[in-house]
Amino acid sequence: MNLLSIDENERLDILIYPNPVLNDDFVTIQTSANGEKSVEVFDINGKSLITTTLNAEPLDVSLLSSGIYLVNVTINGKSEISKLIILDN
Repeated sequence: MNLLSIDENERLDILIYPNPVLNDDFVTIQTSANGEKSVEVFDINGKSLITTTLNAEPLDVSLLSSGIYLVNVTINGKSEISKLIILDN
């Protein structure tokens, strides 16, 4: 028994595209689970920059400067973190 593993049906399988993205654009966040997405974007130092709730609409990243960010997505109490790269336009 491996206590650190996560069952495949518990993962959200986040897909963020386009990634990398230009800093005046939007990204789509797709997951294997359906439902309202609580989305939080952090800079590399852990500072929360965006907190929002999405259904099917894209995430506006126009307020973020170029760099690497972490995106935490939560649906129905399950969370997963993915990397997002933003490039200068």
